[in-house]
Amino acid sequence: MNRKNECIEQGKFLGRMARALVRRAEGGDLDALVALVEAQRAMAAAVKEAGSGLHEHYSWSEIGSSIGTSKQAAEKRFGS
Repeated sequence: MNRKNECIEQGKFLGRMARALVRRAEGGDLDALVALVEAQRAMAAAVKEAGSGLHEHYSWSEIGSSIGTSKQAAEKRFGS
């Protein structure tokens, strides 16, 4: 499996895990909601760190384009 496909599969896995927790929460499991909120915080921090780290290799324009936003929005979101 190439790197791009591996990343796509890992992203799909995270989505499946989140949907599983949603189903548990909808069934009355309060701990599932707690887990989702903790995961949301961790993902927000990871996205910020990844975007910032990518700037060592790519321009803000390239980063913005890869996530469907402008150079300015990417720099605002991920810049230090």
